[in-house]
Amino acid sequence: MYRNFSFIILFFSGFGLVYSKELANVCESYDGYFTDKNTNPECFYDPDLDANVEQRAVNHGLLAEKHYIRTEDSWILITFRLKNLNGTYGKGVVFLQHGLGTDATSFTGNGNKSIAFFLAKQGYDVWLGNFRGTDFSSSQNLQNKQFWDFSYHEHGLYDLPANFKYITAKTKSKIYYIGHSMGGSAIAVYFSTKPEEALTFVKYTTFLCATTYMRHTKGLLNFNIINNLYALLLNWIPQAVLTGLGFTNISGLESMCFASRENLRVCTRLNEYVAGSGVGYKMSPEKFLLAWRAIKNLGVKQMLHFAQTIHSRDFRMFDYGPRQNMIRYNSIIPPPYDLSKLPTNITLIYGANDYISTKEDTLYVFNKYGKRNWEVYEIPYNHVDHFYDYKYADKAFFPLLLKSINKHI
Repeated sequence: MYRNFSFIILFFSGFGLVYSKELANVCESYDGYFTDKNTNPECFYDPDLDANVEQRAVNHGLLAEKHYIRTEDSWILITFRLKNLNGTYGKGVVFLQHGLGTDATSFTGNGNKSIAFFLAKQGYDVWLGNFRGTDFSSSQNLQNKQFWDFSYHEHGLYDLPANFKYITAKTKSKIYYIGHSMGGSAIAVYFSTKPEEALTFVKYTTFLCATTYMRHTKGLLNFNIINNLYALLLNWIPQAVLTGLGFTNISGLESMCFASRENLRVCTRLNEYVAGSGVGYKMSPEKFLLAWRAIKNLGVKQMLHFAQTIHSRDFRMFDYGPRQNMIRYNSIIPPPYDLSKLPTNITLIYGANDYISTKEDTLYVFNKYGKRNWEVYEIPYNHVDHFYDYKYADKAFFPLLLKSINKHI
């Protein structure tokens, strides 16, 4: 009886495996999404598409541990640590921190050439952080107005220090930090507000398409558009912050984009108008869908802080308006973050056609605040291409990243 029962389980398990292979979910051409994907030779099954960080790690020969980290202001953040299938960890701690509107999954969306998996297989001890407000964090209920009362200031003041203290206590090692976009904003906040403390945890920092000064943003985020929009929203800002507006499940936009060929063309163009069009690389259709799945939660205060950064043409604390600013800062204008406190061990990497973290703004930071050991490099990408470039990453990005890590870790 048991033998027959085992056979039945094996049969249906095998059937499930065969069937899953037939459920094509990504295509090599945009037109392929509007055909029968299961019969179209351009379409295939990507097990990573709907997988979480832990599942993706297993798909690529690794394991992802969950670590629950409490911040000073009582948020619980889930941080992932990658390890080998035999349970061993790499050497040399590398901490990856995501940008706005996404989470740690952004570092795991490119198969074996995902930044997180690539570095783990190079022998590093890779940790992936998640900011408050992501699906990998918890505090009050989402409907509670205080849930969304944060921006990159709180990420730098609370989220990163909590992670760094936990990881250094666990590993007895200082951290090589890689911050993408808002992950760069947050570490800049930490260094400018608590420089001595930050240096006890962070050995080296790579700003990957980081957003600090944003004077030369392009496309839909250019100064004129943001300035006009900001003027319209100026009277609404205090109320937006007070009510704690936020958006979850942004990836629901995917259904709209894939509703028709025309919609999909609009969405692909929209991606380029925001992030920039690739110079040496153009995102493939199958990676475009993965990129959409990586878009998650957004807080209005987060977005407003970046709008203020573009509007003010400076890297400042959040602007609550003259009255609240006087109460909070003893100044009508919010104080700037002092980037002169950034340490000597820094690399800046920018995309040649990044519309958000531009070449001009990166070089401005390098020339104004750079110290003797700072390094700056250009890669042929837009703001997010390094997450999804499977074709050229071995030449365009990974050698540069490895050179920096090997040199400084």
